[in-house]
Amino acid sequence: MRYTDRIFLSLLLVLPMDALAAGSTSIPWGFIGRHAFNLALLLTILTVLLRKPISNALKARSGNIRTAIQDAQTLRKEAEARYEMLEGRLARFESEMQQMKADAAKQAEQERDEVLAQAQREAQSIKDAAERTIRDETARARNALQEDAVRLAMQIAEERLKSQVAAVDNQRLTREVLDSMNAGKGN
Repeated sequence: MRYTDRIFLSLLLVLPMDALAAGSTSIPWGFIGRHAFNLALLLTILTVLLRKPISNALKARSGNIRTAIQDAQTLRKEAEARYEMLEGRLARFESEMQQMKADAAKQAEQERDEVLAQAQREAQSIKDAAERTIRDETARARNALQEDAVRLAMQIAEERLKSQVAAVDNQRLTREVLDSMNAGKGN
């Protein structure tokens, strides 16, 4: 809308409608002219006095809006960058979690294998110790049995020798006594 159109519309609004409504057929041009002059004077004064403050206020408001838009755009870009960074971190976190799960499973399996190997070594060690103990105890039992057999054999031999020596000695002594008695009778 042009400037002149605005003024014309303003004049139409300012026209005294009551004068037209009273039934007067003539247009009161003097009345309209005074009011138009007052309006033009008022608008001129307002324009002269308020042009700079309104212009400055509009420029400041426009600058504030522009700054706010730029700040909002900057904040939006920062938010989008942060969002992208968080998305990347989340993706890395998920992959790290999967890697950690895989590592934990692998480590658990290694520990299980180590525990099984340790248990097998300990079982073998216990088995070897048991075999040594059995071998040692068997050797001790054999030695004890051999010692008992030797001692019994010696006792049996001693008893036989005693019984045989005693019988031989008895016979010899009996002969000697008989010989000495026979020799004493013969004298």
